[in-house]
Amino acid sequence: MHKAERLAKEIGLKDLYLKDETRNPTNSFRDRCAALMVSNALDLRHDSVICASNGNMGASLAAYCAKSGLTCNIVVPKMVDMGKLAQMMIYDAVIEEHGETVDESNVRAESLAKETGWYHATAEFNPLTVEAEKTVSFEVVEQFGVPDCFVVSMGSGGTIYSLWKGFKELQALQKIDRIPRMIGVQASGCAPIVEALEKNESAPVDVSEPYTHALGIFVRKPVNGAKALRAIKDSGGAAVTVQDSEIFAAEQEIARLEGIFAEPSSSATTAALKKLVDQGVVDGDESVVCLITGSGLKATDVLQALAKKRKSAGVGLEF
Repeated sequence: MHKAERLAKEIGLKDLYLKDETRNPTNSFRDRCAALMVSNALDLRHDSVICASNGNMGASLAAYCAKSGLTCNIVVPKMVDMGKLAQMMIYDAVIEEHGETVDESNVRAESLAKETGWYHATAEFNPLTVEAEKTVSFEVVEQFGVPDCFVVSMGSGGTIYSLWKGFKELQALQKIDRIPRMIGVQASGCAPIVEALEKNESAPVDVSEPYTHALGIFVRKPVNGAKALRAIKDSGGAAVTVQDSEIFAAEQEIARLEGIFAEPSSSATTAALKKLVDQGVVDGDESVVCLITGSGLKATDVLQALAKKRKSAGVGLEF
């Protein structure tokens, strides 16, 4: 838990924390899932694992399989962050490219799991994902207490649901007396869950020609979208979209003010928070936690943009 005092002042908040998951072994929150799934695969005596991933899950799973001696098979879409793909490759995963987006990769992985009997570790289809990710909520309560708001980026919708489930379980155990408002964030170019909430639908809406540079949340048909909507509504939360330009600006702001290099999909949380404070959805006196899911070193877009900026600035000039 990183107390973001400078960023809080910039946004207009009194109490802001970043739950920094970049500190995990492969620099993302998916290490929680990979550790549990690989342990389960070993218990069930599997020797091969299969998953579809557009980045962090594949990187994490490949690392934990390498440590455990399991063969890791990963189906990736055409668009995948190069840093995450490099991790999969160095950990010696067997990689297959299938489909334009991870939605198509999911279908392929599910088919391969049925055909081969390999352990299916795709985050959207393995229930251990929720059990692993809800521990983020446990840690926040242990280290801070219950924030007023918890801001989470949404791709498939599973993460915000997992965190909500963690808080609900603690409440049922009478460890806490309330849960935070769960606030979901999506890129404006691909926001099937946010649009569903705005239209009062019970399931994600179909998005035509979706696109965003934040590949971690580039999911056209969120498998857990209905669960995400349940988490938001039950907690009295909200959902908001942000432009890619806002995400990129927020990524630089988090790094400049707090010394944390967050990936684009994570940076969407603080970009959204600015909007929410300006709109009065989040009050300046409320305590807020933003989930930083992974490291910016995994995504190359910002690195390329910064390199280009540096080159055009000239030697010895600030940029």
